[in-house]
Amino acid sequence: MGKQFVNKTDFENFKRRQSQRFKTENIEDWIAPALLNSWVNYNTATHQPAGYYRDPLGIVRMRGAMKNGTITSGTVLFTLPAGYRPSKYIYGYGYSYDGAASSWAWFYIGSNGNVVIGGAASNVLVAIDGICFRAEQ
Repeated sequence: MGKQFVNKTDFENFKRRQSQRFKTENIEDWIAPALLNSWVNYNTATHQPAGYYRDPLGIVRMRGAMKNGTITSGTVLFTLPAGYRPSKYIYGYGYSYDGAASSWAWFYIGSNGNVVIGGAASNVLVAIDGICFRAEQ
């Protein structure tokens, strides 16, 4: 059950505190990871570079298109620092493009912070846009 309010003043105070918590100045900038295993950002003039941030609710959000790295299953793309890691494995889907056709790619992130390719068809372009999870507490 959600929070119960005794009166309108309680509710207004709660609402003010919540709005302060989610102001845009409380949102981190995107953090650029150190890419590993020959991965580099895809064309940053047209695509988002690899990045992550933690929002005010503790959700880590990831973005970015990368290219040219090793696509063998189990290859680490980059490592998230402490405070940005899940407490257990999480899995997410992304995008893979070989220059002619697109397909799904899948990734997993461990409690050690490694962002790992589980499977991708090509390394011409691999994107992690939209992968998100609650950070360790």
